[in-house]
Amino acid sequence: MTEPLIHGFRGRIAFTVLYGIVCALEFRGLQLALAGQYVLTLPSSWKFTLWGIGLWLCWEVVRCIYKTSYQRTEYVIDGIILLIVTSLIAIVLSISQAFEMLRVFYAETKIVEKTGFLQMTYYAVFALICGFPFFVKTKRIKSQLLNSDRFALLMISFLFLSRISMNFATLHQAIVLKEMTCLAVACGLIAMIVGLFQVERREEPVTTQSQDALLESLLGIDTLEIKKP
Repeated sequence: MTEPLIHGFRGRIAFTVLYGIVCALEFRGLQLALAGQYVLTLPSSWKFTLWGIGLWLCWEVVRCIYKTSYQRTEYVIDGIILLIVTSLIAIVLSISQAFEMLRVFYAETKIVEKTGFLQMTYYAVFALICGFPFFVKTKRIKSQLLNSDRFALLMISFLFLSRISMNFATLHQAIVLKEMTCLAVACGLIAMIVGLFQVERREEPVTTQSQDALLESLLGIDTLEIKKP
């Protein structure tokens, strides 16, 4: 059901937008730290923008379920119930959890905060998960992730590792580490954007072939059978 949302071009756009949010929050934190403020605060315009992005992502979930499940149901009422229930479950399990992780990771936290042992373990696990595809290439990873995707995940892994390193750094070192993190996440965002262009180029020939097949069926001809005189 969520296959098109995760692997489709529109789903890739959604993941790139989420990556951009992380990048923007990191740069916001660095800006405040350089100004001597060590608690992350967001202007109202940023909050409204995040709400808007969240609503758009919810719409993408509903659209995906409509395309994959609702249109296949035989009765309208059953389809509407399936659409509403499945959309709510999918939004709660995906979009809301993604923004909850962002809230826990950023909202009202000290920019150069020293974390506890439990949080360090949490960050270490996510660092390993995100860094795993870069160092280990299985057939599944090769088929689902581009090289740019793997690089972007590695940069997110560096983000978690930097949070762990904050515990052992002085204030000046923590700010330098924050600068390196911003650079890493910015490079990861560029990699995600490059991946968008790569996927778009890959999908173009398929779209052209499908359009040719539709044209042939409408005209009742087969281009393979056309011979030169």
